[in-house]
Amino acid sequence: MIETHRVGDDERRAGEPTGDGPALAVVVPVYDDPDGVRRTVQSLAASEYDPLAVHVVYTPADGETAGVLDDLNQEVPSLSVHRERDHETPGAARNVGIDRADADVVCFVDADMTVEDGYFSTIARVFDDSSVEYLGLPVEMRDDDLDLTAAGFYDARVRFANRAFLEERGFCPTCSLAVRETVFADGLRFDPTLTAGEDVIFGHQVAAEGYEMGFCPDATATHPVRNSVRAVAEKGAKSGRGFRQMELRYEGGPDRPYALTASAWTPESPSWLARACRNWSGLSLPRKTVVWGFASFEHLCRTAGYLRAVAAADAGPDSRPAETERGPNRNSPEGERSGND
Repeated sequence: MIETHRVGDDERRAGEPTGDGPALAVVVPVYDDPDGVRRTVQSLAASEYDPLAVHVVYTPADGETAGVLDDLNQEVPSLSVHRERDHETPGAARNVGIDRADADVVCFVDADMTVEDGYFSTIARVFDDSSVEYLGLPVEMRDDDLDLTAAGFYDARVRFANRAFLEERGFCPTCSLAVRETVFADGLRFDPTLTAGEDVIFGHQVAAEGYEMGFCPDATATHPVRNSVRAVAEKGAKSGRGFRQMELRYEGGPDRPYALTASAWTPESPSWLARACRNWSGLSLPRKTVVWGFASFEHLCRTAGYLRAVAAADAGPDSRPAETERGPNRNSPEGERSGND
């Protein structure tokens, strides 16, 4: 049972720094996205919540991204910049940030996102007033300067259905997630060898360990819309590759091939879209058809990405079997080697 935590506007620790709430840290992984990481750090730095530390972790990136981070590091007092060299995956980057954070609650956003006013004060209020340990948060898909294509309309409607993911699939995407430090102190980490799906595995491990999971609809992050057919296809293919890696490394194994199941080839379920799509009931039939058509297209792209991973024998950057369902302990040598400042 996923508990919903509501925080009214009058209850937020909004605007004024208090210094008496839980210490928060936010971890942002980035790879070759100078504009995105600048936008995100500037949004995070605008928060007046105190104490808040920002940890950006970049995997080997182009000179422009590194240069932007150098500039931001001089401009933003709360920012620390770290580098992850071993795996070059989002999960590995997040683990570096976790190991560097000294906070009661660790938040996660992606490097192309912004957060609304009161985002962190709302998170702090929930963790202060409850025993929740893993808190999913909503994401709004938006780009005010963009004329949406059919692909963009689809992406804005269905992407990051975080409540549905948490309630029905047992995880929340790490683009808008907050986790109590005790979870990491107990040894849980993101799988650093997965190129996609590490947030799925982490959420399932959190649930299996019996940590309290919840959702708060009152702190929203914003993600730019994927506005092209190619971008939607690439997202599907990346998910398919991650699915194959998870299949090899976790329960089910390679003797249960996804490509031989009916669900790999059938269109997206309208019943799932009714739960995942924003304002599904208010859409006209033609618009529902557009959403369903693109969802089914992305579904097939996921299967294609999976098949390419099978053909390439792709088990991820590190193809060794997972030693444990937990990541390295935060104080272990392995955890320390996962990145360098």
